[in-house]
Amino acid sequence: MEERSELIQVWLALAEEKLEVARELLELSRFDDVVSKAYYVMFYSAKAALLAVDVDLHRHAGVVSQFGQHFVKRGYADKRYSRILARAMQAREASDYDPQTRASRQDAEQAISDAEAFLEKAREILGKMLSEDT
Repeated sequence: MEERSELIQVWLALAEEKLEVARELLELSRFDDVVSKAYYVMFYSAKAALLAVDVDLHRHAGVVSQFGQHFVKRGYADKRYSRILARAMQAREASDYDPQTRASRQDAEQAISDAEAFLEKAREILGKMLSEDT
């Protein structure tokens, strides 16, 4: 349990770090990179939450799917969080791999807003999950 708690904290710290990087990149007008980093905020947050239910995944699609299974279907999070995560994954893939698709400032700002909300929700879920364990 101790090791799992430490790993959860590591993933959350990485999410916070990527959120700060995304904000810095926004100031530099690096919108594609903002979208990518904002997605990783959500991905790392979801991985942390999933660890609370003993699910440790590495594939992006698996994390997206299992977040919905464990937290949306069980009432810990609204469906909007699954949609945000799935949309962010698609936007990240386009930003990273499709040179013809470029993110706008509005896209980048929305990505940061979504990442902030998702991280907050993940922390809320973790608070509930970990308090249920005690």
